[in-house]
Amino acid sequence: RFAMLPKSDYEVIDDWFVTGLSATGSRSVKMEQVFIPDYRMISSLEMKGGPTPGSAINPGPLYRLPFWGIAGRQFSAPAIGLARGVLELTEGDIETRVGAGGAALSDEPVVHLRLSESDAEITAAHTLAIRDCETATRMTEAETFPDELQRVRWKRNNAYVVLLCVRAVDRLYDLAGMRGMSPESPIQRAWRDVHAVACQVSVAWNAQAANYGRARFGLPIRDPRI
Repeated sequence: RFAMLPKSDYEVIDDWFVTGLSATGSRSVKMEQVFIPDYRMISSLEMKGGPTPGSAINPGPLYRLPFWGIAGRQFSAPAIGLARGVLELTEGDIETRVGAGGAALSDEPVVHLRLSESDAEITAAHTLAIRDCETATRMTEAETFPDELQRVRWKRNNAYVVLLCVRAVDRLYDLAGMRGMSPESPIQRAWRDVHAVACQVSVAWNAQAANYGRARFGLPIRDPRI
């Protein structure tokens, strides 16, 4: 369930000490004997697509999308940005970098292959994410709400977007060399951040891929919220 309550009703615990996504400040919240009225709560099971109690005030399609199926892009979108940033930093570095043997790295075929494959993966991830969002928005505007298989497919695609971005960043990280391990390197920070994104259960590939397989063959999925 999601709930709204005033700041005076909870305590934020400073326990977010992590190797990736540290700037998100995803701290724990502590509440004791707090009463939350029903009108300030909504169940996850009511957010599978279609009108919700809040639609009376916010009738736009954004507020009628299936939350867990398509609207939870707060993890995959940063992954795309992180991967694109690493690609741009790597390309800029390679343009002027000379290897220990004196050869320009921009002449190395292995560099061309790594840059090309990572760029293609990032482009594919972005394209897939945008396509699903546009499809879901059109369906919602037409009052055609997705069935379970479609929602699970969108969820799977969202996880695959993150998987593609992780693969792209891993491949590029190898080109950074020892400089990429420096605490000042933005590439190593992006590498840590994108792996932290992939740890989120919402975009964990194995879980979401398995859910899609179960839905595709008419088996009960393991997440009733989707």
